[in-house]
Amino acid sequence: WKKELRKRRVGALHMTDFETRHGEFKEKAWSNEDRTAFIAQLAHIIKNTIIIGVGHAVLVDDFKSVFCPNADGPELIRRAYVFLFQSCLDDFIKYVVPYLPPWDRISCVCEERQGVEGATVEKIQEIKRHRPNWANVFEGTPWFVPKTRFRPLQAADILAYEGYKHVTNQFLTDQALRPARKLFTSLDRSKRLFMGYYNRTQLESVRDRVSRANQLWRVEG
Repeated sequence: WKKELRKRRVGALHMTDFETRHGEFKEKAWSNEDRTAFIAQLAHIIKNTIIIGVGHAVLVDDFKSVFCPNADGPELIRRAYVFLFQSCLDDFIKYVVPYLPPWDRISCVCEERQGVEGATVEKIQEIKRHRPNWANVFEGTPWFVPKTRFRPLQAADILAYEGYKHVTNQFLTDQALRPARKLFTSLDRSKRLFMGYYNRTQLESVRDRVSRANQLWRVEG
């Protein structure tokens, strides 16, 4: 990854900047062929490196209506972020942990984002207290660092962007479904991507399950 970025004189891959030709991609006189070759090589690295790629999405308005009708602005974003973070970890428990050696642990490294870090750490600590299997699997608490310091976050940025585009095109359009993007199709050939979208009905189902679980925790406490 580092070698490819250095060859192209790119400091760090920010997928939105790449797609919109902003940031450090604004001044690059790349042809479409150059751009395709660059992102295809990064996709090749991802496909031959990752064990699994997961992503979850919600419509903020649906999430607000179901979980926190009085939340707005940063509080709403924080709650949605923590919800989706936990959803991704649930996928790791389901799809990855059964195949790990019993002595292995998973460390969570997230891109720094002001306003969500403390709540995310609190949530995983809370879950560990009530789910012993999480405490045995996830190492410590999440780290929040910039993409420039931890390059795998740049690969995660590509997966997140392509997952967002795929969910938007397949589930959230009022028009005819658009064909899957070429980059998403290429990444998905590994059959190790799990991208999901919670519609309103599914959010209500999760809310009801969480409510029952919270009641159980209170009784056991």
